[in-house]
Amino acid sequence: MLTISAPSASMSRMGTVKITDFEGIPCFSIPENSETRNGLPLHGMTISELHNGDSDELPPVVWNFKESDHNAPPVLMPTQCILYGEAPSHTTQRTLKPLELLKVYSIYMRARHDGSSMMGYTGKFCIKPAGSGRTIVQVIPEDSRLGDLRYGGCKK
Repeated sequence: MLTISAPSASMSRMGTVKITDFEGIPCFSIPENSETRNGLPLHGMTISELHNGDSDELPPVVWNFKESDHNAPPVLMPTQCILYGEAPSHTTQRTLKPLELLKVYSIYMRARHDGSSMMGYTGKFCIKPAGSGRTIVQVIPEDSRLGDLRYGGCKK
C-alpha cells in the first residue's frame, strides 16, 4: 500500500505595525481589521537598530518590554498607541535608550491571539530633523522594490 501525504507546514503571518508621529516621537499600534477590532494580547515589543547586513552581530536593542504576567497580558486596541519609551501598564521594561537622528530602527511587536497564525507585527522607521530643533518620524515603506530610495536619507 502506498500512502502519499502532503507536507504539513504552518503558515505564520507577520503584519505591519502602524507607526505614527506624535510631536517627533514614534507611536506604535496595531492596524484595525477583523482580527484586531476587539484588541490583541500584547506580549512584548522590541525596537532595534537596523544593521546594513555586513555584521554578524545581533542588532543593538534600544527599547523593549514584555508582559509582566504571561497568563494575563495587557490588551492593545487598534485605537491605542504606545509612545516610544512609555511602556504600557502590566509590562516590564528592560531597555530604553534615546533614538538617534537618521538611524533606521526595526520594530517587532508580539501581539496576537493564542492559536492565531499571526505571529506579530513589524516595521521600520527613522527620526529626521524638521528644522527649529523639531523632529519628525519617517516610516520606511516595506516595498523593497524601491531599494535604498525607501530610506529617504536615513542610514541603515
